[in-house]
Amino acid sequence: MRGYEIDFWTEMLNSETQYPRFRFNPFRIIFYLSSPICLTTPFINLDSVIDHLMFAEKLGRYFFITPKKMNLSRLGKRIHRKPYGAFIQDGIVLPAITSGIIDNQKYHIETIYKRFEDRFVNFTGKIRNNQGHFKSFAMKHIYIPATKITFEIHGDRDFIEQLFDRNLFALGNDIRIGYGAIKKIETESINEFSLIKDGFAQRPIPVEFCHSYEDAAIIPYRPPYWAKSNNKLCVVPFTKCEAKIDLSRVKRN
Repeated sequence: MRGYEIDFWTEMLNSETQYPRFRFNPFRIIFYLSSPICLTTPFINLDSVIDHLMFAEKLGRYFFITPKKMNLSRLGKRIHRKPYGAFIQDGIVLPAITSGIIDNQKYHIETIYKRFEDRFVNFTGKIRNNQGHFKSFAMKHIYIPATKITFEIHGDRDFIEQLFDRNLFALGNDIRIGYGAIKKIETESINEFSLIKDGFAQRPIPVEFCHSYEDAAIIPYRPPYWAKSNNKLCVVPFTKCEAKIDLSRVKRN
């Protein structure tokens, strides 16, 4: 980015945003879907959805011209306070939200075609469909015919419910063509929250948090999940592990 662009985004990201005082409690949130969900990774993480929606609300119309594939959080001391808690170990901040539990584990592969159609242009001339803006594609997508996805979270239930009610209509990838449409959202209180249940990790957990683990891989552990800087050696979700610290004692994020 050019210098004036950096100055602009720095000013935008450091502008004060008024949020209520968050009150953290453990709760479960259930999404009921009316169409299959399309995924680009094996896991779906709700913290990235929450951060994305808050970021979009903060920037307003400027959100749609943000530089792509650039972690803008580096330009701001703090883009926004988080409405969910976290665990901290060796300077690593781990969100207090589980990965989604999907009620259907069978996946399917579908090919989506993008082709040039002359009915959408109002000029005459030569069109190249093997390169450039009108290039044709045949893209394979993985989708799951799920009807329900469940998360557990230690956060501000009222704020998150209102955030989703204002902005969220679908989950996953390719929502613009109908995947992951949300039919209904339900929340319910739970007695306790932990990122390890019955000895199994409930989300990507950096190995620094664990004494032992069954399986590990280099995967992102916090949003934005596309940023390479957030990749660490983590316990794979829903595999066995033993924690060094109590992963039920949540701190403010």
